[in-house]
Amino acid sequence: MGKRAIISVTDKSNLIVLLKALEQCNFEVISTGGTARAIQTLINENRMKLKLVDITSITEFPEVFRGRLKSIHPMIEGAILFDPNHPGDQEEAQKVGIKPISLVVCNFYKFKSDISFSPMGEEEMLESMDIGGPTMVTSAIKNHKSVAVVTDFNDYDKIAKALTDNDGELPLTLKRELAVKAINHVADYRAENAIAITRLLGSEETLRKKWIHGDKIGNYGENWHQSALIFRDEQPFGSNVVSGKQVHGSDMSYNNYVDAAAALEVVREFSETCCAVIKHTNPCGLATGKNTVQALERAWQGDPVSAFGGVLAFNRDVGIDIMKALSERLNSQGKHGWFVELIVAPSFTPEALEYIKGKKSKERLRLLAVGHIGKERASTELKDIPGGVLVQDRDNELFLTRNIRSLFKPSYYLEDEKNKVKRLVGVVTRKIPPIEKEGLFRFAWIAAKHTKSNAVIIAREYEKGLYQMIGMGAGQPNRKDAGGKLAKSKCSENLTLEYDIITGRAAPHWSEILASVKDEFETWRGKLENKSVQEYINQELGEKCVLASDAFFPFRDGIDEVADIGVKFVIQPGGAMKDSDVIEAANENGMGMIFTGMRHFRH
Repeated sequence: MGKRAIISVTDKSNLIVLLKALEQCNFEVISTGGTARAIQTLINENRMKLKLVDITSITEFPEVFRGRLKSIHPMIEGAILFDPNHPGDQEEAQKVGIKPISLVVCNFYKFKSDISFSPMGEEEMLESMDIGGPTMVTSAIKNHKSVAVVTDFNDYDKIAKALTDNDGELPLTLKRELAVKAINHVADYRAENAIAITRLLGSEETLRKKWIHGDKIGNYGENWHQSALIFRDEQPFGSNVVSGKQVHGSDMSYNNYVDAAAALEVVREFSETCCAVIKHTNPCGLATGKNTVQALERAWQGDPVSAFGGVLAFNRDVGIDIMKALSERLNSQGKHGWFVELIVAPSFTPEALEYIKGKKSKERLRLLAVGHIGKERASTELKDIPGGVLVQDRDNELFLTRNIRSLFKPSYYLEDEKNKVKRLVGVVTRKIPPIEKEGLFRFAWIAAKHTKSNAVIIAREYEKGLYQMIGMGAGQPNRKDAGGKLAKSKCSENLTLEYDIITGRAAPHWSEILASVKDEFETWRGKLENKSVQEYINQELGEKCVLASDAFFPFRDGIDEVADIGVKFVIQPGGAMKDSDVIEAANENGMGMIFTGMRHFRH
C-alpha cells in the first residue's frame, strides 16, 4: 500500500523542500483549495512526478458553505485516525474503503482577533477561525504512533531528511516530538480564539492555556478591595505550595500562597536542616541547624520583630517541639506565643498535629505539607504585565562555576556560554578567603539570591558548620543604602541584643529566642572577658561573617559603607565597569572578596 500525506497550509513557506522528499519516497499527496493550487504550481515549475490528488476525489463531496467544510469527512478523518496495526481497524477500513494517511502537514488560518467590534468585524473574526485544520491535527496527535503531524514549516528540512533516510518512515521519537509541538500549537490557537470571542460576545474574560481549574481564594486578594482566584497546574513539576495538603488552620489566602512559595524556594536550596522566616517574600530570617528547633531559633534571631506574622518554611518534617516553641515561648512583647501565619514543611508528625489542634491560640495557624522537598523545580517562570506575559528561564543556578569550591581560587576568566562572554570569577583580592569558609559563602549567596533587589545581606557562622543571616537590606533603589544603612544596622542591632541576652542585660523574654542554649550562656559570658558590646560585634563580624550582594557593586562606596563594622569577606557577581575600584576598596579595608560571575536580581 502506497504512503499518503495530506497537506493543507495557510503559510506555504519552504514547501518545496518537503515535496521533493515526498516525491523521492513515492508518496501520494492529498490537498485542498489554495494549497493544492500552490503545490501544483511547484510540481510544474520543478518538473516533478509527485502525484497530487484533490481532496474532493477522495471524499466524493464538494467544498460547501463558502469553503467552511472541506476536510472534515470520514474518508479523511478516518484515514488519519485509523490504526493500521490494529486488526479491527484494518477490517473496518477495508469494508468502507478507507486508506491510511501517514503524514499530516497543516498550519491554520490567520485568526483575525484584532478586528473592530462591529457586525461586519464580528463576521470577519468568526470566518477567520479555522475548524478543519485543528480537527485534522488533533486526530493525527491522537494517532501519532502511526501518523506524523507537522505544524511548523521550520521543521520541513528535518522532516525531509528523516523521510529520505528512513524510506518514507519517521522515527517514533520524532513523531512524539512533533505531536507535542502540534498539541501546543492547537492549544495556543484555541486560546487565542477563546479570548477574542469571549470579548466579542461580551462575557467575562478568561485565559485558558495551561491552567484550567480556577478556585476562589479567601475573601480578597493581595488587598481588601481585590478579589483573587488560583489556577492549579494539573501536572506540576516538583513539590509546590499549590499542590500541598493543608492539614490545619484557616483557608489559604492570596498572600499566604505568595509568601509560602517564596519560603519553599529558599529552603529547597539546602540539603542541611534549614528554616526560613519570610515576610512579604523576603527572608527576614534564615538559618541552618543541627535540628529544626535550632534552625528556627537562629532564623528567628535574624529579625524577631519582623518575624511576627510571617511564614515559616522547613526542609525537614515538623514535630511537636516546633509547635511547643511557637506556642509557649515569650515573644518580643513579653507574651506567650510566636505568631506566624503559616508553616510549610514536608510533613507534620501526628504528635505535632494533635498538640496544635488543642491550642485555641493556634487554631488559625495554617500548616501546609508539601511532601519531599527536592531540588526539582520548573524550568520557566511567568510574569504578567499590562499588555502581555513575560516568560523566562527560572533562576535555578547559583554560580557560573559548577560549585562554590571552584570560586576559592585566584581569579580567572570563565566562559558564560549563555551570553557568549568571558566573566571574571574567583578570589579577586589580596586577602584569600580560607576554603573552610565555603559553606558560609554558599549560605550567604543563597540568602542574597532570595532577597529582593537591591539586596545586601550579612551571614554568620554561629557554630561550626551552622549558619544564619544576621543582617539584611532588601528592595533598595541603591546598593549603598541596602548594605550601609540597612544590613549593617540590622546586624549591629541583632548582635547587640545577643550580647545583652548572654550578659543578662536584656529583658527575660528576649532570652526565649535562644531557649535551647540557655544553659550555655554562663560559659559564653565567661568568654566575653569583659568585652564591650562594640568589641563583641567586631569579634563576631570579623572572620565569622560574609557580606553578600545579589548584583555587582557599581562603585566602591558600597564596600566603604560597610567596612567600619569589620566585615572581612564579600561575595558578589562582579562585572561592573568600576570593578577595579571596588577591588581596591576591598584591599584597602583588608577584605577577601569572591566574584561568582552570576547575578541574581529579584524584582
